Amino acid sequence: MRVILIISFLLVFNASSQTPDEHIPLGKLNARYLEHLIKEGIDSVRVSLGLNKLANDSVLYEASKGHSKYLNDTRRTTHYQYENPELKNPEDRVTVSGGKNYIVAENIAKTNVHKLTKDEKGKLSIDHTYREVAKRFVKMWVTSPGHYENIINPRYEITGIAVIEDSARKEIKAVQLFAEVQFKYSFPENRTLFPYSNYQPPELPSDFAGISRTRLQTKFEWGIKTPKDSVIFCSNCNTPIDTNGYKDKLLVKGRRLVFYTPNVDMMYNILDT
Repeated sequence: MRVILIISFLLVFNASSQTPDEHIPLGKLNARYLEHLIKEGIDSVRVSLGLNKLANDSVLYEASKGHSKYLNDTRRTTHYQYENPELKNPEDRVTVSGGKNYIVAENIAKTNVHKLTKDEKGKLSIDHTYREVAKRFVKMWVTSPGHYENIINPRYEITGIAVIEDSARKEIKAVQLFAEVQFKYSFPENRTLFPYSNYQPPELPSDFAGISRTRLQTKFEWGIKTPKDSVIFCSNCNTPIDTNGYKDKLLVKGRRLVFYTPNVDMMYNILDT
């Protein structure tokens, strides 16, 4: 029992003693700490735009980890594994890793550590620390339109970031997967896979208080457009529904679902939308 307690203490101590300004030891990268710092940077971009932080997801992490190893072994920079049909694209890799109902996007990148690196403006510099390398990855993705679109997509709820080191080339590759998961609303994190995470899930709304009714000024998918004229879709949507005395008013009759309510105006408003 005493040995177990000592081992547990050392694991906690080592995790907490890691600092962002520590130089990355060549060949001894603390991958999970760098992954954590990259995620913090990505989350900061989302939060600055009023979006939720992403939850770490074990399925996405395993899929990202597998693809990062593929990129390192083949020394390629690609989203596709053509010689592996079951793992060909990001969706395939997530499915094989156990993801169901995942709508997926993927960012990949590579950078140098302890040697000259050129940024998007052609400026040369050398990254030595965990903070510098994490910031480099975030900046590369934010300044690339396609990668940035994945980062700020409000529908994505979860992520998995995996990094891998090629010490011979002094390179680090990173793979980040994003996903929206249909029919799932809670994403508990695996503390073993994400020991540095301080993620707190957003509080789920229980009513319409604080939710704006202002029409969105944005472009929608599938060519759908907002109405040109100002329309009040529901005049009493924010009015609480009195449920007293309404027990057993939602009934199933054969293949029909029947709802009884004396609030005829409310039902007309709902049906008109």
